[in-house]
Amino acid sequence: MRFRTNSRVRATSAIGGVIAVGLLLAACGSSSDSGSTTAAAPTTAAATTAAPTDSAATTDAAATTDAAATTDAAATTEAPPTTAAADPLGTPNKATGDPIIIGTINEAGSGAIDTQSANTLHGIKIAAQYLNDYRGGIGGHPITIVDCGNKATPAGATDCANQMIEKQINLYIEPYSGQEATIVKILSPAGIPMVNGSSSSQEGLTMPGAFATTGGYPATLGAFAIDAKAQGVKKFAMLTVDVPAATGAAQALGGIAFGKVGVEYTVIPIPLGTADITPMLQTAISGGADAVAITGDASLCTTFLQGLKTLGADVKKYVISTCIDPTVIAAAGDVLDGARVAVTRAPSDEDALFAATVEKYGESGDPTDVATAGGIVDGWATMMNAANIFEGYTGGIDNASLLAQVKAAKDVPMVLSGGLTFTCDGTALSILPNICSSQVQMGVLDAEGGVSGLTKIDAAEAYAP
Repeated sequence: MRFRTNSRVRATSAIGGVIAVGLLLAACGSSSDSGSTTAAAPTTAAATTAAPTDSAATTDAAATTDAAATTDAAATTEAPPTTAAADPLGTPNKATGDPIIIGTINEAGSGAIDTQSANTLHGIKIAAQYLNDYRGGIGGHPITIVDCGNKATPAGATDCANQMIEKQINLYIEPYSGQEATIVKILSPAGIPMVNGSSSSQEGLTMPGAFATTGGYPATLGAFAIDAKAQGVKKFAMLTVDVPAATGAAQALGGIAFGKVGVEYTVIPIPLGTADITPMLQTAISGGADAVAITGDASLCTTFLQGLKTLGADVKKYVISTCIDPTVIAAAGDVLDGARVAVTRAPSDEDALFAATVEKYGESGDPTDVATAGGIVDGWATMMNAANIFEGYTGGIDNASLLAQVKAAKDVPMVLSGGLTFTCDGTALSILPNICSSQVQMGVLDAEGGVSGLTKIDAAEAYAP
C-alpha cells in the first residue's frame, strides 16, 4: 500500500525548523500497520449520524404488492433523496466562561527558523479556534494562546519561559523545540504541565510535568536501529544539525539503541547554517558507513540528498519525516526515492477535519493536505492532542488540576495517526518516563514523497534493559 504522509513529524512523526527541533517531532512513528490506516471519525454529532432512509415508502411497497408488482415497484420507485455529506467540523459548541491560557514557545526571531516557527504557531491557533467554536474549548473554557519567540538561543528561551510564568499560563504546549532543555528547567519547578508533540532533551524526557504525546526522536532512533539491523547495515552514520536537543539525543539515545541491536553507530554534527555537507557525507562513507541518516529541517534534508547525489553514494538512506516536504521533493525527489522513514501519520477521517479547519480559520493559500502541510499540521496536531487529553474534563484550570488530568488520561486518541493512542503514565518507554508512546512505522519513500511498505516497529525494543 502507498500513501502520502506528512512531516513534520512530523514527526514530527514530526521535527522541523532549521533546528533539529521540527525534525524531532516529525520523527515520531505510527503504530498502525499498513493494512490498518483508517482512524475513527471525529466524535461529533454531525459526523456520526447515519443518513436517513425512506423506510415508510419501502414498507408500503412490500405490504401491498405481490412478487411481480414488487419487481415493478423496484424498477419505478424513485431512490431515496441523497443527504448532504456531514460537515467535518461537526456541530458548533462554543466555549464560554473564563479562558484557559495556553503558552507556547518557538524559535521565532532566529532568522533561519522563522518560517517553520510561524507555521507551527499558525497551526496551533487554527486548532484553538476550531476547539473554541466546535468543541467547547477545554473543559468548556475558551483557549487563549500566549506565544513567544526564543531566537533559537538559550538566553531567548530563558526569557520566554519566564514570560510564561509571569503571564500565569495554565498549560504549555509545543510541537518540538531545540531549546527544550532550557524551557523545561524553568517551567517544571513552576508546576506548569507541558504537553509536547515530541521531546529530545534529557530535561524534557525526565523532569516532572513534561509529557511527549509521541515517541518523537527517541522512537525514531530506536526504529532506525531496529530497521538497520534487519536491513543488514553494519555501520550507521547520523548527520545532525548541531543544536543541543538534536546532537545530545542523537549521541546518547542513538548510542543506546544501536548498541542494543549491535550496529556500529557514529554521530556527525553539522553547524547551523552549513550550506554544503558533502564533505561530511564523504567522511562518513569513507569511514565505512553503509547507511546514512539526517536530522534537520527541510533545507538540511535537501542539502543531505544533494550531497549524496554529488557523491553518487550507494548507501542506504534514512530520513526523518520533516524531509517529506514539498521543497525537498521539488529539489531532490529523485534522491529521496528509496529512502527509509519513520512515521506516525496515516490516512484517516481526521484528514478531512484538518482540511476543514484550515479552510475555515487559515489564510488563503494554506495547504490543506496533511501530507504537505509541514509545520502547520505539526502545530495543529499538538493542540488537538492536548485537547483530546481533556475531552469531557470538568475540573479546574489551575496547574495542579490540569497536571493530574494529563497523568490520569488513558488511551487518548492520537490525531492523524490512523488509530493510535497514548497514555502518559510512564510505561510506554521504560527508560524515558515522559514519553507517552513508543510505536512507529518504517516505510520506503518514493520521489513524490509517497510512503509504502509500512512495517510496525515498537521502538521500546531498542531500549529494553
